[in-house]
Amino acid sequence: MEENGIQIEPACSEDYFVVNVQTTTAQIDLTLEILDEVLNNSTMDDYEIEKKRSEILNKIRQQRDIPMNIALEEFKTKIFENSVYSHTNKVLEKTLPTVTRENVVNYYNKIFDSKNVIVSVNGNVDTDKLINAFGSILSDRKQPVFEYSRYRVTKLNNPKTYQKDIVDLKTAWLFLGWQTDGIYDKKDFVTLMGSILRLKNMQMPGQI
Repeated sequence: MEENGIQIEPACSEDYFVVNVQTTTAQIDLTLEILDEVLNNSTMDDYEIEKKRSEILNKIRQQRDIPMNIALEEFKTKIFENSVYSHTNKVLEKTLPTVTRENVVNYYNKIFDSKNVIVSVNGNVDTDKLINAFGSILSDRKQPVFEYSRYRVTKLNNPKTYQKDIVDLKTAWLFLGWQTDGIYDKKDFVTLMGSILRLKNMQMPGQI
């Protein structure tokens, strides 16, 4: 890929994964061929999985050196209790060592559904050609309906708090949070986002 000026970089978050691709007009055909291989025929090698596992666990330990990260971890655990979003680093530390290649492959094949894919292209390209190409690449990615209802956050009926004292620490970190209806209530969600953006614009320089 380096010889042909092609970059293919995957990344992920709690809610989605992306594959960022950069190439030249002259190498689009080769790029699509490689992308097809990456998406549909990845070996998901045991060595690479183990390397990523070690990387994540080391990163978790490093993050614990910063008190703010400890506070944020506990905050997410409380406010997203009984949902997958409460699976913070504490849960990852326990479960990640047991994850196998088979687990990774099965999950990938379950979640990677063409109905959930968004393709965004920027550049001087043949639109019809790319539409046909991606249609072919994603044609076999049709999985059973994924149960997104499992990802709903349990409503908190009572306040929950957590406090931890760290010896010799002179700085205090305080996290406050409230649950909202989120994206499931489109009217309230738009109103909420508008309020957040207005507050952000009202902040003085240097404030976060």
